[in-house]
Amino acid sequence: MADQDPERTNKEDCPFDDPFLEDGFGNLTKWRLSDLKKDFIKHLEDESNRLRTKENKHSKEGKMKMHNDLMEQYMKSALKKYNNEENFDEDLGFEFVKATKESFIVEGGVNFYRHFNFTAMQNSTIHLFFAEVIPDGENCEVTCCKILYDNDNGRCLGCKNQGDPDLRHPASNNAYDGGHEDCSFPFLIDSDSEVLFIQ
Repeated sequence: MADQDPERTNKEDCPFDDPFLEDGFGNLTKWRLSDLKKDFIKHLEDESNRLRTKENKHSKEGKMKMHNDLMEQYMKSALKKYNNEENFDEDLGFEFVKATKESFIVEGGVNFYRHFNFTAMQNSTIHLFFAEVIPDGENCEVTCCKILYDNDNGRCLGCKNQGDPDLRHPASNNAYDGGHEDCSFPFLIDSDSEVLFIQ
């Protein structure tokens, strides 16, 4: 066994010789076919040894609660930004009361917005608000948060196309970024009512 020819062993391991691999442009790399085989076997071994965490399965009610909690978190972030911009002390600022309407808008397949109407209270008086956020998992970027007055009923093609024409917007269309394009919703819904993006 000690006298075995290493070149012959390599050929037995890889019967089609051990050529260098090419990159996507047709250039030879420093990697051989045997390197690829070794890395693949190592990957399979690593995967089989990796501890698997049990998947959390949520009921539809549980998923809905998680969604509602996240949406409320977005609205509270928007209201916090509004209070900061208006320089309200913590005791004098608006307090979130409840969500009234929400809409999810996608423009150009890459720009995602959520529009909300919610109520907030200051000095025992309740006011209706509009907020626009760009969602990012558990966080969001607040692009607009404003009190709505009687004459506020801005045009939003995004909310209209999503079946939310009653969601109210500031009178000035320049106040919010999303909803100005007349485009269809690029989603499919699977059997568990999960949103699937069309790539």
